[in-house]
Amino acid sequence: MSCTPRSTYHAFRESYNTLQHLHFPGISTFQHGLNVQNLLMQYNLDYKHIESGFRRLGKLQSEPKHSSPIAIESDSNSSFEKWQSKLEQLRNLKPQPSILTFQFQHTYAGGIKSKKTMTDAQIAAFQSIREEGTSTLSDLSSSISSLSSSQTRASLPPPRFYQLDRGGQVTYHGPGQLVAYLVLDIKAFDHLTAKCYVNNVLLKSIQNVLMNEFGIVSYLSDENPGIWVYSKGWDSLQSGPDEVGERLSHNWRKIASVGVKVRRGVTEYGIALNVDPSLIYLNTFEMCGLKDRRATSIKEILSKRNERIGDKNNLSVDKVADLYAKQVAHALNMNYINKTIL
Repeated sequence: MSCTPRSTYHAFRESYNTLQHLHFPGISTFQHGLNVQNLLMQYNLDYKHIESGFRRLGKLQSEPKHSSPIAIESDSNSSFEKWQSKLEQLRNLKPQPSILTFQFQHTYAGGIKSKKTMTDAQIAAFQSIREEGTSTLSDLSSSISSLSSSQTRASLPPPRFYQLDRGGQVTYHGPGQLVAYLVLDIKAFDHLTAKCYVNNVLLKSIQNVLMNEFGIVSYLSDENPGIWVYSKGWDSLQSGPDEVGERLSHNWRKIASVGVKVRRGVTEYGIALNVDPSLIYLNTFEMCGLKDRRATSIKEILSKRNERIGDKNNLSVDKVADLYAKQVAHALNMNYINKTIL
């Protein structure tokens, strides 16, 4: 299904004018992130179930009953008013759209596409990857092994592997990478299909952050979902081909991944944007099923341009999380962001 590019979407419900931004500073465990997302997801699904039951009850009460006309009118008005009052109380409990932002400990998360082909040996290989490059998965290139010691986070536990039921293949999460999970009801917005949500909200918001804040030109690929950067243009902001498509070559670098699941119109999971991670963990396995494709980061691109990160481009996951939340709120035409640091 095609998705026409557009700048914003409008919600049918007034309660959807505020984006709840829940930010988790520091390094979180991946399981903690899943637990928080699952709580919000269950709240949304429970609400939709109760709301649906209320609407069915309203239909039953509006059906005519075989009794005297005067009694019917009196009872119907009373029942309808009570039903409206209860429905209004229920709407006050409606969950608001929420974006969760994290940095995780070293984690590899498999998606639906990789679930059937993943072996125990492959999982063990993922969990054996270390910052110093000792891994049974593949040999590290000289460019990876020469990464500076400042990127070392040796004090953290080794990677863990999680099998998820979201879209996509194997994705890395870890320190220096922004992970953003968005939980909202896409049915509350006009013309917001699942594909449009992924392309025009999740991914377009990344592109806006990269361009507006860091001057990084990026590209969206339908065939290879995520955000890609054309490495030949790093030094001059030169544009790459108009479309990424199947023509991805060794000149392309992946800077952000996406994987979502939609249940009863409610979204979960989201994106991972490489701010300043150790690229060893991203470049020691076959990324997204594409051979010879490598990952990059905002820090690497700025470094290759010999740009110093000043006050304007103060590079941190916390700052990029705020920038991304603002772009998501803009794409969904939300006027307010209510940020909570947990």
